[in-house]
Amino acid sequence: VLRLKYPQGYETVPEHVRLAESLEWCERELLPLLKDLPTDVQSFYGMDFARSGDLSVLWPLLKEQNLRKRTPFVLEMRNVPFKQQEQILFYIVRRLPNFLKGAHDARGNGQQIAESAAVEFGFNRIEQVMLTEGWYRDNMPPFKAALEDDTLYDIPADKDVTGDIRAFRVVKGVARIPEQRTTEKGGDKRHGDAGVALVLGDFASRQEVEIFEYHRVA
Repeated sequence: VLRLKYPQGYETVPEHVRLAESLEWCERELLPLLKDLPTDVQSFYGMDFARSGDLSVLWPLLKEQNLRKRTPFVLEMRNVPFKQQEQILFYIVRRLPNFLKGAHDARGNGQQIAESAAVEFGFNRIEQVMLTEGWYRDNMPPFKAALEDDTLYDIPADKDVTGDIRAFRVVKGVARIPEQRTTEKGGDKRHGDAGVALVLGDFASRQEVEIFEYHRVA
């Protein structure tokens, strides 16, 4: 689990400095992991967005030949400005092997980065999800089944991440994250953010995607 946290007021630092610092962080922390990914898999991701208070979590998934989906790493971002979240997201997705589909929590401010990702990678590849009761009703059962049959595996052995996944509760017959927040070591709040990102990633991995290619005719 990679964790990036910027201090309060970091958004007031000149943008060119923020972009340079975030790029340096990506090349130091992310690039070695991305270079180590196998090339014979399909890639997907889910992202739960937050700007302040809660976390933004980006959860990649690699679908293998046997259709099992494993987690190469999880990225948590706290108090990271909008522009840097977009920069880091694009840095990762451009380097995922055989990237097919991503899914974003597109409620509130999350709609901005979801739309930017769709513009960058294609509206056919980026699902902009409104996390309604109906959406949870349709998508939690296959997610639960994937966990139980080990189709979804290699989830990081991290107390906060697994706590987010276990935070789902059945409310009126539908599994979802309750309103109450939890507190991680250090005192920062969480709201099931990693769990939501994983559910979105699993959802993305189950969607059909059409890839259009251009072939020049002489």
